Amino acid sequence: MLDAKGVTKNFGGVRALSDVDFRVEKGERLGLIGPNGSGKTTLLSIIAGTIRTDKGRLAYKGRDITRVSPHKRAKLGIGRTFQIPKPLSSMTLLDNVIVPLVFIRGLHNKDGETSDVALELLQQVGLSAKASLRPKQLTQLELREMELARALAGKPELLLLDEVLAGLTSGEADDVVELLRGLNGRGIAIVMVEHIMRAVMGFSQRIVVLDFGVKIAEGDPEEISNDPEVLKAYIGE
Repeated sequence: MLDAKGVTKNFGGVRALSDVDFRVEKGERLGLIGPNGSGKTTLLSIIAGTIRTDKGRLAYKGRDITRVSPHKRAKLGIGRTFQIPKPLSSMTLLDNVIVPLVFIRGLHNKDGETSDVALELLQQVGLSAKASLRPKQLTQLELREMELARALAGKPELLLLDEVLAGLTSGEADDVVELLRGLNGRGIAIVMVEHIMRAVMGFSQRIVVLDFGVKIAEGDPEEISNDPEVLKAYIGE
């Protein structure tokens, strides 16, 4: 589904990513891990198009998207969430979901049709009863769920999740992971950037590890858990 070759990104004198090859298969659950500052969010942003790669190429479903704009990538089926939810604070939850329905999917609120679709998306993440609330009235868990609903509004086939479990309790994290499994079961490929190892290891079919912008390991969760280079990156010599 996604094939990135030789992705390199510099910010001034800092090399955030160095010649990274990265792929996502159709319908796959992929974990992307690494210590803080390893380049995970930068790689997600390059895939989503909000940051441009200095070198390398990206193909999505066989199409070169290296220079395709973020909104066009969203329309092609690449959705994402962010580390820190940034809802439209003056709008209700329902309106927050309607916005991407209009601007990404091109729906129009004729006879309330778009509102119905938005309400259905909120129902998928367990928020339909709070559709009329504003973001400031939500818990941290509900903000994360709203982020998911907004990302799903674009009807993604590839969903990029940037620390979607951050700030949640263990039980809340388990609930979100179960929700993600359900989305994946409907055919959505998911890339999860996460620091909660229990969650990412349990969720992922394959894991890619970055350290200082370099891909140092790739494999299934058991292989990664026992990889000497991964252990060194996390706990030192």
